Amino acid sequence: MVPFGAGCAGTFGIPLLAVTSAPSLGNAAFGLQLAQLVPHALGFLGLSFARAPQGLGPSCTLYLTSPASLLGSSANGNGVAGYTLPIPNNNALLGVRVFAQGAAVDASGSYLNQLSFSRGLDLMLGQ
Repeated sequence: MVPFGAGCAGTFGIPLLAVTSAPSLGNAAFGLQLAQLVPHALGFLGLSFARAPQGLGPSCTLYLTSPASLLGSSANGNGVAGYTLPIPNNNALLGVRVFAQGAAVDASGSYLNQLSFSRGLDLMLGQ
């Protein structure tokens, strides 16, 4: 997993997108978490099979093209939202690249004073 790009800040800085377990085949509990959010705010995780930067004004960039999946979750009291994504044990998925980016509702967000965005994350399944 390799972070890329720049995020755009919210109340507690740029949201941090990280994996909580390896994206290995057959991992029923593969997870990502989005941290540094406003406590109890709504967070989003976008996943795509391709990336292409799209400017969202002077300070924010969306890195995903045609998200294959968009998940929502409320942050806990510490400002962390979690997402569990089971990965099938299918050798056809070995080496598939998936790109992820998080966003969160934030009244101090850099995007229209409504959203903050994490950096992108480049994941390769099976590693």
